[in-house]
Amino acid sequence: MSFFDKLIKSFTNKVVDDATDKAAKAAAEEAEKKFKQDLAEAAKSAKEAEAAMDEAGKAASDIPEDDWKKAMDALKKLSEFSNANASAGTKKCPACGDTVKASCKFCPSCGAPMPAAAEKPAEKPVEKPAAAPVYDEDEDVDPMYRYDGREVDDKLREVLASEFPAYTFRENVSPTEIGGTGKFMNYSFAVYKDGAPKLFMMIIGKTTTSHREYRWSKEQAQKAGVTMLNFMRHEPNSVLYIKDRLHKYL
Repeated sequence: MSFFDKLIKSFTNKVVDDATDKAAKAAAEEAEKKFKQDLAEAAKSAKEAEAAMDEAGKAASDIPEDDWKKAMDALKKLSEFSNANASAGTKKCPACGDTVKASCKFCPSCGAPMPAAAEKPAEKPVEKPAAAPVYDEDEDVDPMYRYDGREVDDKLREVLASEFPAYTFRENVSPTEIGGTGKFMNYSFAVYKDGAPKLFMMIIGKTTTSHREYRWSKEQAQKAGVTMLNFMRHEPNSVLYIKDRLHKYL
């Protein structure tokens, strides 16, 4: 290699080394800049976290001690309930002792067969004794509200026949007879005078009024201008009580 070639090679190597040094320096500066930014962000986050903790501590200190204790007790009960439910769905492997899901037939750890869960015996329904009715001879109860052991349907027939001979009545009457269209609940009793309806009666249970068909029947009676009375099947509905109600409308 000639002296001239050696000079050129030496110059080229120096240029390359200088470029490498500049790149390394630029990379180091960029890394330092990024580190400072991350450090500043971390300091800011730490400051915000500290402020949040101060706020939480201040808020907690404002809570009365009794309320705080109640909240802690409630959390404890919730945790116990959650743990109980979690453990209810697991069982222990009789071979290796690992906790296994209750639905597993074999232990995932050792492959041992899991014992089948014992079936609980079917609980026999407890028959509640029927409540003793209050009969007419009980003088502590107002005669208007005494129970005589008969169904309200029978008492209505008796009262209508004996007290209102000028009227006729029918049972299980559809609202379609007064212009209703659609699905309705039939009136238990309908009372007529000269062929025109004067009073409708519904014998209902505790939840009947929430039924859509009942509401439509009631609205249809209102449209026809006919009063509709309810008699609750589970109430005493004494004969005196029924007479008193019907005489107000007939």
